[in-house]
Amino acid sequence: MMKNFLENYVKEINEYFLKAGVVKDANSGVNDNGWVFYAYVSFYPQEMDLIIELKKTEGKGYLVVAEAMNQEGQEDEEVFNFLGDEIFVKKELNTRREELISKILLRLR
Repeated sequence: MMKNFLENYVKEINEYFLKAGVVKDANSGVNDNGWVFYAYVSFYPQEMDLIIELKKTEGKGYLVVAEAMNQEGQEDEEVFNFLGDEIFVKKELNTRREELISKILLRLR
């Protein structure tokens, strides 16, 4: 369930930046190694990535970290991080969508 949610979440962010004309190209996706979900959006020609990592905790929750960085993995900036169960994580990501878009816009310009 979280994988599908994340796929849709980063796809919406991807489409936002393409429709706004801020980037010429972008792609997004989610990788799942069974313990950690890595959702990403790559923006071109700026060569910048948004990475959202969801790591399963010992309990039934997730640690969520969102970072923006160049594609060499340098100049990274943490956008936000928080801890919660699946319901809280979905709600919090939706609540923070505008904050995330604003911070990415600042980095892209």
